[in-house]
Amino acid sequence: SELLDFYIDDTGTPQFAREYPAEAPYSCRSWLSLNPRETELPAKSSTTVRYTLRVPEALEPRSFHCAAGFTTQPTADQVSAMGVRTAVRMVAAFYVLVGEPAVEGEIEDVTLEPFRSGESTGWRAVVALRNWGHKYFRPAGTLELLDENGSVAETHPFPALPVLPNRRQRFLFPLETSLKPGPYRLRVRVDFGGSEILQTTVTLRSPEVTP
Repeated sequence: SELLDFYIDDTGTPQFAREYPAEAPYSCRSWLSLNPRETELPAKSSTTVRYTLRVPEALEPRSFHCAAGFTTQPTADQVSAMGVRTAVRMVAAFYVLVGEPAVEGEIEDVTLEPFRSGESTGWRAVVALRNWGHKYFRPAGTLELLDENGSVAETHPFPALPVLPNRRQRFLFPLETSLKPGPYRLRVRVDFGGSEILQTTVTLRSPEVTP
């Protein structure tokens, strides 16, 4: 097992490592301990790993985050044998809330951008959320694509990703509609878990060229 830092990259993918210096102001990695750190686990079985978080005193109100990673290792027989082996890492994320920090978020930007998935190309909506505060939040809401008549062409829920403290996070929404040259509107409704639901509508014109 490993004690890990993590963050969410611009594609919405969690990135884990033994240390990310940029995460130090919000990391709880050094507070975390695990028992046992290593164990033999027969096939199709489970085990219990106990954890302890020792939170220092006199901390400012904010949220902290860290993770524990569990990676499979080859057995003695596998080490001496030829062949391809697969290592699996399972990760458990921890969030620690100290005090009652306020949620401070906003919708910073809404855009369209081309993207490629395998052999196909298309467009995706990108919503950038800004967390100005010291508390993480998980936004809940929807993105809607409206056509030139104002009708809803498609709707997407926000993915279940956290926006960590004091950063900008991109949320990606691949669109199913084949966009023709012309104006489109993207309507975003999002709840940060505070006292109000934010909404914005942005009018964009798709480019004349195919992505």
